[in-house]
Amino acid sequence: MQQQQLQQLQQQQLQKQLLAQQLLMTGGAATAPGLVSDKKQREVYVGNLAIGIVSPEILREFFNQVFAHMVPDPIASPPVVNINMDTTGRFGFVEMRTEEMAAQAMQMDKVVR
Repeated sequence: MQQQQLQQLQQQQLQKQLLAQQLLMTGGAATAPGLVSDKKQREVYVGNLAIGIVSPEILREFFNQVFAHMVPDPIASPPVVNINMDTTGRFGFVEMRTEEMAAQAMQMDKVVR
């Protein structure tokens, strides 16, 4: 009886883990617990951008390439969650998937590309 209850608990835990993984991989990450509350800690300011040349797509591609090694599946769950650019195109905020990635991105200060 106890072994059967233990197996049921393990199965429930496994289902919860799989659901969490699916949520992250399908882009539902923005609604996953923790991702909303720590958004500011995951944002990186990117400034002094070439107006009319650097677009949100270029920023996304650049950061996704640099941090692809930090996620299990960079295609299904890319490092960049969102890009918010100033209307002038002079600066933007890159929202990374984790605080660790944002901290690593901060180390890229003064990188010119």
